[in-house]
Amino acid sequence: MIACVAQLVVQLIRNEQVAGSSPVTSFLYNAFPVWECVFSCNIGILSIGRNLNNQERLIDMIEKTPRIACINDISGFGRCSLTTAISVISSAGVQVCPVPTAILSKHTGFPKFYFSDFTKQLPDYLKDWDGLTFDGIYSGFLGSELQIETVSDFMEKMLNSENPPKIIIDTVIGDNGKPYPTYTPEMCSRMKELIRYACLLYTSPSPRDMRRS
Repeated sequence: MIACVAQLVVQLIRNEQVAGSSPVTSFLYNAFPVWECVFSCNIGILSIGRNLNNQERLIDMIEKTPRIACINDISGFGRCSLTTAISVISSAGVQVCPVPTAILSKHTGFPKFYFSDFTKQLPDYLKDWDGLTFDGIYSGFLGSELQIETVSDFMEKMLNSENPPKIIIDTVIGDNGKPYPTYTPEMCSRMKELIRYACLLYTSPSPRDMRRS
């Protein structure tokens, strides 16, 4: 599911249809034909040939790379959340700036998992980003009720900047009609404060929706 949401994020940020069969490496090789090229998915080109003109063009391209703040948890096992979102969104040429909301040993679909809340650190983490700009903000799993307020303040600040970002929210409240163990009734109710910022809102499909599709 997170991979599908991540692709929606990419399409919204880049204002284009994303072709899953066109990796960033192909784009870079086609756009910048050089003799020697070393590519890293995380930071782009590490070194590039002996052609100064191509180097200048590459630097210009990197500076114009779309950037998104990705607010989500880190699950060590389960192929979801930030581990998946970073891979999918980065592969489409969008720089992902992760904002961890919690650290889990496994995702909440497992009957047992370790959960470490990042609520206390989150305000200072986002405060350090003052002055930075983002083309988009993608919010997913939140670790506590207080994080809703912190993330809302961050979105409000970014929307009042010179270049307001597009905001994508995946509510990540629960599955199969039941909230996740970490989501209290108060937290579910307060999600309404957050979703008002969304220009694209994604919610987990119910069993009825799955049957219909």
